[in-house]
Amino acid sequence: MPRWLVTIVALAGCGSPAGPVGSAETAAALDDGGAIVLWRDAGKGADRIVRVDASGKRVWDRAIDGLPRLTPPIVDGDQVLVRHHHVARYGVGSQAIAAFALEDGTPRWDTDLDDYVDARGPNGTPIAPAYLDVTLVGDRIVAWVGDEHGLHLGAAILDHAGKLEHRAAASDGEPGAPVVVGTRVITHAGGLRQIVDAAGGASARFEGDGRGCAFGDDYVFVEGDALVARRGGDPSARRTLAQPFHPVGAADGQQILVTCGRHGDALVLAILVAEGAYVVVADAAGAVRRVIDLEEDGFSIDEDAERYALGPLQGELPRFVPYVADPSGENPHLRVLDLEDGKIAWEGPNDLFATMQTLFRADDDWYLSLDGAITRIDGGTGEPAASMVADHDDGIGALRPHAIGGGRVWLTAPFKGPIDQLAITALDGKTLAPVVTRRIEVADLSQEARDVYGRE
Repeated sequence: MPRWLVTIVALAGCGSPAGPVGSAETAAALDDGGAIVLWRDAGKGADRIVRVDASGKRVWDRAIDGLPRLTPPIVDGDQVLVRHHHVARYGVGSQAIAAFALEDGTPRWDTDLDDYVDARGPNGTPIAPAYLDVTLVGDRIVAWVGDEHGLHLGAAILDHAGKLEHRAAASDGEPGAPVVVGTRVITHAGGLRQIVDAAGGASARFEGDGRGCAFGDDYVFVEGDALVARRGGDPSARRTLAQPFHPVGAADGQQILVTCGRHGDALVLAILVAEGAYVVVADAAGAVRRVIDLEEDGFSIDEDAERYALGPLQGELPRFVPYVADPSGENPHLRVLDLEDGKIAWEGPNDLFATMQTLFRADDDWYLSLDGAITRIDGGTGEPAASMVADHDDGIGALRPHAIGGGRVWLTAPFKGPIDQLAITALDGKTLAPVVTRRIEVADLSQEARDVYGRE
């Protein structure tokens, strides 16, 4: 078992001069070492989007109305996309997507997506829907829209100038992580797979438990006792890769593909059966190369725990992949899989990972966030390489995948100091040593908010 070196760091306070009161919700890392930060105002001021450089200094900031919680900004070439909802303009919380120039923050376009839902809270006040996200598909922008519960979702398809080109029905439930294959986006919710073609707006759905993944030009999934592919995600281009395909469990038993990815030329499939949970490494024709027994209770893992525990097994995978063992039991803890040797490389102590929050990958490294701590695991060796514990009574902002990049890990709260100040912290992406911790000096955007969004 690897040794854990945990460094306790107490940083100087960020100061407490008068400034906007609210919360810095999310950040998106930039390739130049800087970041885009979204700020939700807690008073009558303006929500805002702020670009900071690698030193944490403000480059520009702009007012924006009605930012939802936890939805990150998306860098789309030379512009930044931000989901929001118009509060004052229509008074019904209509959903929208806006674009700002990455270089100087100049507003480019702001497109309303208000034909879907009138998102109001119990007291009739406008609220931000629970699920507002964006998927980039080639030269199209797919903006997911839905109500406050994340239900009755639709897909609004726009070009990069903000022109609304198509509307497509999607799943009746939060789709989780969409899978992009060619021009199509596949979502999974409620026992249905929904396919949306971003090029033409057509949508189709088909039943099936479990999920699937992109493998080259194919969308691959398990259907009954067969391993199946759809070329480009096209519903009409179905073909069978292997049948029967039942690498684990009883030959006539049910199997659910929880998630999948690829390692080199191999498929990596996380499969649940009545007898347990397994990771299967197979070639493109479905021939099994290795099976790793996860020593779980199979179908007793509920749906949320499946995603929580095995979510990292997506996309292009390095040799070593961490996941949470016994996620819904009494002893949740970290394990690291070795996909090439087909075994569990090591396990962490139960008490250390009992409060697991998030687990993300950036390039070949894995970043996990515990309660007030962040650890980097090297995907090439499977070993913990660096760890940081925050000395902050109120904790640190949740680690998000978009906040890792440009050699930095950005957190939207200082390690020490008032968390109601617009402040950020950046860690070195390899050592996790703090390189930026400061309060962002911002402009008064009250007049801009009144002019653009009609705020009183």
